Amino acid sequence: MSTIRDNFPEEERGQANSFFLSAQNIGGILGTALAASMVVAFGWRGMFTIAGIIGILASLEFGSFSSLKEIKRLKRQTETKKRLL
Repeated sequence: MSTIRDNFPEEERGQANSFFLSAQNIGGILGTALAASMVVAFGWRGMFTIAGIIGILASLEFGSFSSLKEIKRLKRQTETKKRLL
């Protein structure tokens, strides 16, 4: 949720939050069906290998994206502290 807060203006956060929560549920449904078909096609080891590769690629992409947002968050926290003091 902090990622949504950091990347969306206040007036768009509700829509972004709804999309995020819906995507989690849809992903769970589709992921189960996809995993079952992958087990049939590639065996259970192949399914875990493919899922692992996708997970590693996704984490690399998200990691490069989130490091830039951390700088903005720190700046915002510093500005908030200055206003409070």
